[in-house]
Amino acid sequence: MIFRLIFIALLSITTTFASPNIVVSIKPIHSIVSHLTQGVTTPNLLLENQQSAHH
Repeated sequence: MIFRLIFIALLSITTTFASPNIVVSIKPIHSIVSHLTQGVTTPNLLLENQQSAHH
């Protein structure tokens, strides 16, 4: 039982220090997510301006 409590405590500590990694597909969604996560993390844009999301 004590092993489980220590394991859960260590697991919760590591997740509190990890910053989220967010990847978005297109520029409009990137803009929205950037605004929502301002000060927390910076989302990565998967497709550049000239690439199509449909191919």
